[in-house]
Parts: sequence; C-alpha cells; structure tokens
Amino acid sequence: MVLAAAFIVPHGALILDASPSQSDGRYEVKQAMIQIANKITELNPDVIIITSPHGISLAKDFGLYYNEYASGSAEWNGEYQDYKVHVTIDLDFTKELLTYLENYGLPVDRIMAFSRREPIPLRWGETVPLWFLRDLSDLRYVFISQPQKKSQVSKDFISITVDFGTHLGKIISMHKKRIVVIISADLAHTHEKSGPYGHYKDAELFDRLVEKWIIGYNDPTLSSKIYSHLDKALCCGFTGMLMLQGILGEDQIRRKVLIRKSPTYYGMMVASFLVG
Repeated sequence: MVLAAAFIVPHGALILDASPSQSDGRYEVKQAMIQIANKITELNPDVIIITSPHGISLAKDFGLYYNEYASGSAEWNGEYQDYKVHVTIDLDFTKELLTYLENYGLPVDRIMAFSRREPIPLRWGETVPLWFLRDLSDLRYVFISQPQKKSQVSKDFISITVDFGTHLGKIISMHKKRIVVIISADLAHTHEKSGPYGHYKDAELFDRLVEKWIIGYNDPTLSSKIYSHLDKALCCGFTGMLMLQGILGEDQIRRKVLIRKSPTYYGMMVASFLVG
C-alpha cells in the first residue's frame, strides 16, 4: 500500500501563535501539530493530498486545484496575515486523479485561478496545517476542494462522499508515489454562547462521539448518533472525515487521537492514521 499515513488536523489560526501561558488547550494542540509535522518529515512522502472545507469550492462537486502553485496566508478576521505558505502542486498526479474519478462518474471538476502558472489562493483552512510543514523541501501537493457547505447534510451526500474517498483510496494504493493525506477539519462550532453560532448543549458530547468514531469507523450506532447532532453541532470537518473513512477502508491502520480540545467556540482534534 502506497498510503504512508493520514492525519486529521485543525485549521484554527489561534494555534499558530499559542504559548505555554495559555491554559485553554491551544498550546497543547500546537505541540501535537509539531509532532505530526515531525512524523511527516520522518515518512518522507512524495506528495501530500490535503482537503479543506474552506477552500475555493464548487456548488455541488468536489474540486481539484489545477494551478502549478498554491500560495496564501492564514489571515482570519484581520489577523495572522504573516503566516504564509507557497507550495508546488503535483499537476501530473492531479490530472491522473481527475481522470480516474471522472471515469467512475464521481462529482468532481478542476478549479483553476487566473492562469495555470499563477498561484491559486490559499487561506486558513489549508495554510494553518501547511505552515507546520513549511520547512519541508521538494514536497508536492494535491488540493481537494469540498462542495459548498450545506445547512444540512443529506444521507445521499454521505454515501457519495464515502464513495469518493473509497475511489481515492484505490488510486492511492495503486500508485508508485509515497502519499500522505491531510484532512483539515474542526469539530462542533457551538461550544460557546458568545460564539457566532451560539451554544449547543451537546457540543462536547458531539466531539466525543466523533473522537470515538474516527478511531473505528465501523460502529453504525456512533455514526447514527453523530448524524442526529450534526445540524446543531455545526461541524465543518464532517465531509473530510467521511472522505477519510472511504480512503482507509478496511485496511489495518494504527489509529490514535493525539489530542482533542475546545479552546474557543469550536472543537479541535489532532489524530494520526499510520500504515503498518
């Protein structure tokens, strides 16, 4: 199997400048992200596939960034502009993925900004995870954009997303490249009354259920409970996690949650899925 590892990581910019003096968990999340970056360095992949719910998105389809480069900052609400990344897109592999997925009738299309040689813009959903990998050289990336967020996720969309991930996993397993998958995802966005989405009394319960689910992905009672809370918990990472479920399939994977915290109105989790 050519998949070297997969990771679920948060994209809240507040972890970028977190310090030990902050006791709400953001510094511990930052330290876990450094561990992940060290592990990816050790794995020495040829390409990283990253998907975020906050990229340039199509209305209904998944998208593959089709520029030669990607560049941007973690800017959020007028802050974190100085945290920048500039990376090279593996266009050859991107083309292979697009052709393969299209041939199976999956909802996917290319996304190009400006012209191919111009960098396609990135923001916090991609830049925050990639900033921790900024010292790695010679890495190439594939960016998968998720369809525009819906207030409610249908069961049909869940099935399509897992199927999308399953086919993505198949082409990864057949490829000669050594590949790491990064799922940029946060958890419930309703942990605080002062937050923009208000408070949901079961936000913490929802995050605990997700933590248990991603460790196994094979408990239908858990997935059913998660779905029942989804429209109130408002989890931006659910699509990426469904995709990962399909990618991993039934393979023997060492699964570990390094940390789960809610330092702000949304929850964060760092988890690893190591092959072998």
